[in-house]
Amino acid sequence: MALPTLEVSRYELNVPSTGEKIDYRPYLVKEEKQLMMALETKDQNQMLKVLGEIVEVCTFNKLSSQNMTIFDLEYIFVKLRGKSVGDTSEIGMKCSHCEHENKIKIDFNAIEVPVDLNDNMLLDISDTIKVKLRYPKMKNMLDIMAGGHNEVDAIFYTIAGHIETIFMGDDTYHADEYKSQELLEFLESFNSEQFSKIREKVNNAPTVRMPLNFTCEECGKENDLVVTGTENFFA
Repeated sequence: MALPTLEVSRYELNVPSTGEKIDYRPYLVKEEKQLMMALETKDQNQMLKVLGEIVEVCTFNKLSSQNMTIFDLEYIFVKLRGKSVGDTSEIGMKCSHCEHENKIKIDFNAIEVPVDLNDNMLLDISDTIKVKLRYPKMKNMLDIMAGGHNEVDAIFYTIAGHIETIFMGDDTYHADEYKSQELLEFLESFNSEQFSKIREKVNNAPTVRMPLNFTCEECGKENDLVVTGTENFFA
């Protein structure tokens, strides 16, 4: 006789970058084990791959993690975590005044990813050149991580990964048809003002965030901050 199978709850969420509604389930012990093993490696590439695998299976394979934006992946994973371990958790946050670490309770339901779906991501670089940006996919970030680049080169590769299309007069250049090195050379031809414009747009890309307010138990000072990045939502 086969052992009984436990029923798993289903929930709904909206994918931040598209607004698409999808079903998801909490991750199970076997998936939590995968996650813990990946975290132990401290290998960013491996951790991102495992997050992607967990998100895929917990959304019933309706999404391809390789083709997801990083902020979609982060948002969905945090939602999974909330339903898997409980809607609230404690994290350590340092006071901005005395640096004492406070244990703060967070509510995963308050996680947000502000995305302007009406932003056409088009930048005027010069009088003749426009660049349309995109949010890079997980596969782009994995390629960058696997490249072993130094910090400066990683920044350039990341920005290059945000380029979707280049317009010059009547000519259109699709970034996917060019090698990374060609895109890097294009970026290196910018002046400082032009490069700052595109870098600022990339730096302001959506990310999971949560406004947080707490009073430090040590010095009594009030802290108003915004918690960002998936790693900060782990106890």
